[in-house]
Amino acid sequence: MSGPLIALAPACGKTADCISGRKGTQSTQRKAISIGASLSIWAMSLHPKWAVLLCLRPLRPPRFAYFASNALQPRSNRRTAALVAALALSVAGAAAAAPVDYRFDPVHSHLQFAADHMGFSTSIGRFTRWQGEFSYDPDDASANRVDVRIDIGSLDLGDGNWNQTMLGRKWFDAERFPQARFVGNRFERVDATHARLHGDLSLKGRTQPVTLQVRINRFGTHPYTLKATAGFSATTTLSRSAFGLDALEGTLADAVEIRIEVEGQRAKPLQRRPGKR
Repeated sequence: MSGPLIALAPACGKTADCISGRKGTQSTQRKAISIGASLSIWAMSLHPKWAVLLCLRPLRPPRFAYFASNALQPRSNRRTAALVAALALSVAGAAAAAPVDYRFDPVHSHLQFAADHMGFSTSIGRFTRWQGEFSYDPDDASANRVDVRIDIGSLDLGDGNWNQTMLGRKWFDAERFPQARFVGNRFERVDATHARLHGDLSLKGRTQPVTLQVRINRFGTHPYTLKATAGFSATTTLSRSAFGLDALEGTLADAVEIRIEVEGQRAKPLQRRPGKR
């Protein structure tokens, strides 16, 4: 039995008597209300939803009979019980609104880029290995953060020989600069489904400010995994020469379009109830 439960155990018998109506003195009723508040706060420390369930769960007949008999309770006790329930619900709601940390799902997250090739076609490539995490709070844009690390060696242009050429010193120079990194530090809400994410991209030894145009697709509980999940789409356009990728000027356009599809799952599992597995 955990510490809070041990502390509350001696009074449980009195609480049960009070709630069932066997002992209805004001002193016992006040103790019951106090213990109820302690239980709500303890449950909320494990998970906010438990405190809500503690306040709203269906009452068994003895409890219903007691609480329905308002005439047997002093008005001050009824007011105190209502305040306890309202406090537990409001604090639980505030805790539930805290930002959630997510990790990228590699199966449903993609990073692609495209550039015009002399007007004949659009060259398209991607990076297949990248990782990171982000924090997202739908109610507080200032709490949102992104940190992405990209393995440059995972470049895929559809041809092995061309991949090796682009990874050489004339282009990405993957041997000296094996990783790129994007850190998003300001999330600017545009409307209910759109936002701008401002941050810094470090690539080939240079760091430049980058703004992503973001579409907020969906966030909530995944219907199959039952995990907290958030999904976004993002686009931007970069100047490759700003990062030292200036070879073949006039053959490959300087403007490079970036497209990102992201699905993230909650990084930390929900805390389990003591004694449960």
